[in-house]
Amino acid sequence: MEDNRYDIFENYCKSLRVLDNFKKNQNIISIIENVSRDYGFKYLDNIKIYEKNMQLNWNTIKTLNDIGSPHALSYYLNSSSITSLSPTTLRYVQFSLDMLTHMKNKKCQDVSVYEVGGGYGFQAVLLTEMAKLFDIKVNKYTIIDLPGISNMQNLFIKESSKRLNHNFTDSITTFNPSDIDSITVPENAFFVSNYAVGELKKEWQNFYVDKLISKCAHGFICWNFSVGNQKIHEYFDTIEKEVVEENPQTNCHPVKSYNVMF
Repeated sequence: MEDNRYDIFENYCKSLRVLDNFKKNQNIISIIENVSRDYGFKYLDNIKIYEKNMQLNWNTIKTLNDIGSPHALSYYLNSSSITSLSPTTLRYVQFSLDMLTHMKNKKCQDVSVYEVGGGYGFQAVLLTEMAKLFDIKVNKYTIIDLPGISNMQNLFIKESSKRLNHNFTDSITTFNPSDIDSITVPENAFFVSNYAVGELKKEWQNFYVDKLISKCAHGFICWNFSVGNQKIHEYFDTIEKEVVEENPQTNCHPVKSYNVMF
């Protein structure tokens, strides 16, 4: 999108050397650490529906949440436990559950995930960690993003490996768009993009459809429209997919965001 906040955001990510308090930086808050308290409650309500059938490891989620010292708020995870979490963390948890449920429905067991627009790397780390709850193995997770932002992602992935004693640096790789031709997409490829592909100009949407999305067996996209491009790409008219309204809805009325699952 034509928004200089993104240029400032990338420059900040490029200059980042340590993660102490980075989630409190206004450049981060305005772009990717921006979920409100009330939306946090909505995500938590949806997560609790999943928890009727599984037990999440909130200690692991809390450990990842605390990297970068976000502005944390108090949430009841159950009737007797109050935990301080960033509302944005709760959104990442719901997205992980939604995506892994879709993988399970598509009988994906061993997957290679490709994500366009990877935030600070939380989605990659969390989905890889939570996949075992669904008996799914993430063999490789590739994030495609701008070079400066990849710097921040690599820092977060390394710190996550350290905090959880899990070598995410072996399974999660970052690329920038100029590297995409070097990616060999396997048959078990799963595409991910939340609040990224939908916001791109049509020419970049065409690029990713041609180079990556059309080569992936399955995928999950939270399609958040840009002002100048308010349609889901016509490629999805040609394949079997499911389109459902995002829940909770984060776009501005009357425009809505949708989850596109294929």
